[in-house]
Amino acid sequence: MSDCIELPDESDFERELDKELSLDFNGFFGEEYDAPAAPPAKAPPPLVEPRAEPVPPADPFEGDEDGEKMFGPLPESMIPVPRPEAKPSAKGSKKTEGLRSASGSPPATRRLDVAKALTTIPPPRDFALPCLRIGTVGGLVSPGGAGKSMLAMQLALSVATGLDAIPGLFVRPGWQGLKSGGVLYASFEDGEEDAGGRLHSIWHALGPAANRQALAAAQANLAVDTLTGVRPPDLLTEEWAGWLDEACRGRRLVVLDTLRMAHLSDENDAGAMSRLLAIMQGAAVRHRSSVLFLHHTSKASAMSGQGAAQQAARGSSVISDNARGQFYIQGLGEADARGEGAPLYDRAAPGPLANVPLDGVDPEGRPMRLRYARFGVSKSNYSAPWPEVWLRRDERGVLSCANVGPASGKPTAKAQGSKGGRLA
Repeated sequence: MSDCIELPDESDFERELDKELSLDFNGFFGEEYDAPAAPPAKAPPPLVEPRAEPVPPADPFEGDEDGEKMFGPLPESMIPVPRPEAKPSAKGSKKTEGLRSASGSPPATRRLDVAKALTTIPPPRDFALPCLRIGTVGGLVSPGGAGKSMLAMQLALSVATGLDAIPGLFVRPGWQGLKSGGVLYASFEDGEEDAGGRLHSIWHALGPAANRQALAAAQANLAVDTLTGVRPPDLLTEEWAGWLDEACRGRRLVVLDTLRMAHLSDENDAGAMSRLLAIMQGAAVRHRSSVLFLHHTSKASAMSGQGAAQQAARGSSVISDNARGQFYIQGLGEADARGEGAPLYDRAAPGPLANVPLDGVDPEGRPMRLRYARFGVSKSNYSAPWPEVWLRRDERGVLSCANVGPASGKPTAKAQGSKGGRLA
């Protein structure tokens, strides 16, 4: 074992190395080197209580969403009525039924089946009168005293009985094949005596056509309502709107004579007139009926001879715009009676009247032109307008078709109906 070298202990070696390094550093710095001491630990900062945020003053109107504290209580008439939650529909869904009211009443709109509309031929259109489609509202407009009440009563009797109550009309273009059915005539302007007198005059003028069968049809299909004087009609009220709804039930035609007598609002108020015609339209749609209102022309239209214009109706333009069809009856002015170059005659007039020109005087000394009027269409949304018709009044005011033209030759363009067309 003498050949083995004993290695120094590792701890002795490290002590010798540290001593040499210490001597080198001391020689460099000129003094014994000591490693710098660690900096003293900083004292923790003193605890500071957080500053309290300022509390805003109390809002005197906090929770006053309705403004009652600021502006005072709302008048009772202006307090909105809370709407009940809508109940799910018992039949169908929103996709097919449209808008349903919160009260559970029938839906206000009906969703169209687009695929069916695109691929199915629609049924033929049904008209209560030519240019007055079932389910719509129309108007008959004229100046006062032109004969619209008599004309409307004759039309009502025609629909109720199938008779040509305006003799000669049913052979004119557009008037063939008129369907018969239930009619209600609301005589708001005239009383029971006047309405009954008109009916008697019309029946008397029909001659042999007014037989027992026609009388039974009139009794079954025609109803005439007159006012009792208890309270005025106002279709914008719930009571009278209900009356109109019942009037349309099971009938093809309801006549309102006149529009001005059917409400108490300002006829120049577009909003009120829109609601009025919407009520009429709603009743017509619900019961597959038609509503025809009688109305007056404006003063300007009457004085300028523009009664045949679409906007001749008195009041808001909504009355004509929202109606789906509009007829006119217009008396003859002096220029119309003179004709265009040659005097005009009524070749279908009875007796000696056939030889009197329209700008002359009848045997009683009255102007012949006052016996005549023109009946036509100023607006038609669902069909071509039919040709304008000349009408002649008899001694009782009953109207029949005239055949106006020069002394020889064809009838005038107006008599034939320059605006003509047939039902689509």
